[in-house]
Amino acid sequence: MKGLLSRMFGRSPQPPQERVEPSVGAARNFDAAQMHRLVASWLGEHGTIDERLLNDLPTLRARARELAQNNDYVRRYLQMVVSNVVGSSGFMLRALAEDAPGQPDREARKAVERAWYAWGRRGVCDATGHQSLEDMERTIVEITARDGESLTLMHTGPDAGNDWGLSLQILDIDRLDTHLNRPAGGNRNAIIMGVEVDQRGRPVAYHLRPINTLYTNDRHTVYPASQVIHLFARHSAEQHRGYPWAHTAMIRLHQLKAYEEAAVIAARIGASKMGFYYTPDGTATGLGEDKGSGEFQATAEPGEFPVLPEGYQFQTFDPTYPHDQFENFVKSHLRGIASGLGVSYNSLANDLEGVSYSSIRVAVLEDRNHWMTLQNWFADGWLEPVFDTWIEMALASRKILLPSGRPLPAQGIEKFRRHEWQGRRWDWVDPQKDINAAITAIRAGLATPQDVAARAGLDLEDVIEAIAAANEMAAEHDIPPYTDPPVTSDT
Repeated sequence: MKGLLSRMFGRSPQPPQERVEPSVGAARNFDAAQMHRLVASWLGEHGTIDERLLNDLPTLRARARELAQNNDYVRRYLQMVVSNVVGSSGFMLRALAEDAPGQPDREARKAVERAWYAWGRRGVCDATGHQSLEDMERTIVEITARDGESLTLMHTGPDAGNDWGLSLQILDIDRLDTHLNRPAGGNRNAIIMGVEVDQRGRPVAYHLRPINTLYTNDRHTVYPASQVIHLFARHSAEQHRGYPWAHTAMIRLHQLKAYEEAAVIAARIGASKMGFYYTPDGTATGLGEDKGSGEFQATAEPGEFPVLPEGYQFQTFDPTYPHDQFENFVKSHLRGIASGLGVSYNSLANDLEGVSYSSIRVAVLEDRNHWMTLQNWFADGWLEPVFDTWIEMALASRKILLPSGRPLPAQGIEKFRRHEWQGRRWDWVDPQKDINAAITAIRAGLATPQDVAARAGLDLEDVIEAIAAANEMAAEHDIPPYTDPPVTSDT
């Protein structure tokens, strides 16, 4: 076989090489690889990412869901992910159909965009009828960040349940059976934690549990990979399942919550100012009420100063915790958690104490770059397969109409498929400086009006049309134009 492969690729067979095993006492070139008492408990992980996830994924996901349900900081993090990746208006589709290079087909562009938003209404795009496309984007982003992966089933043709030929159904990731595994052999593909893959590792099918039998391993529904969007962030080669985004911060989050709970209990005990009655010679007689346990107790009300019986003294129990280092400890812990989540401490903790303009600007810019990276990742991984299927089904269903009422022809799918996504953008803390900088960049030839509009989350064509309409209305009422020079529909 080796000789055959060598002849196929034009190489002559090489003699077998002797394998050299490292000696036990060989010097190590990397400090991190040394073994001594200071690193005896530092155990490295061997094996593929899928082998490690096989054992750890169910526990990781269960703990991530518990944190999302009960931990304030994880709840805040998920809100930040949804708000910054999707935003209040979702992703904007910009159709880019052209009659020729540099000659946009404006009617076709408007038709595709109008049809996309018409399909994205609640009760149309969602197979269950509960959500609009914007709602589904928010749901997908949140559960992917929480669980590490998400599943979306695309129903096409008659199964769509609408006139467009496509509807989407978000599935619980637990339906993808983590414990369903088999090696490749014969004419069968390998199955890795419910994902059937070919010899190159490409998913070809998904084996899902029925919705009402999550804990049975003998019944599965198999869906082709073309019908399923399995979204997760890949951090390793040959990775077939995702894991929670908060995985490195989960231990700190759990410990911080326990620490805060203990501090609250200690503070309540300290505020209670409890104490004990005792006699120096230890010959105490009954004091207060016997609760049936052989111990005598007395109660105190706020503002009361009872007189002790003769021979009794009072010893206070006055814990001083939480001490003055409590706040510093919490901040230090939260900084590590924020690093694990990939966000700034100030945003996660809602703490702007001691923040300067320069420091918050650096943090905001870094956060925004992170969010835009996630926006591009989400658009490529989820919006693109949805749009590719939608444009094909919508053209076949003759649902994309020009202003004349004529449907776009299905044979022009490659022309009408061209598009891009515009994600949420943010206002700067000093918009005047930002606008002046944009104007200067345009005049210097370092930026285009399209670039500036895109950074604001806008489409330049829509902006110009809106300004022209506003200027025309202003002219009708003898009001100065809103732009200098004026913009009208004739320009």
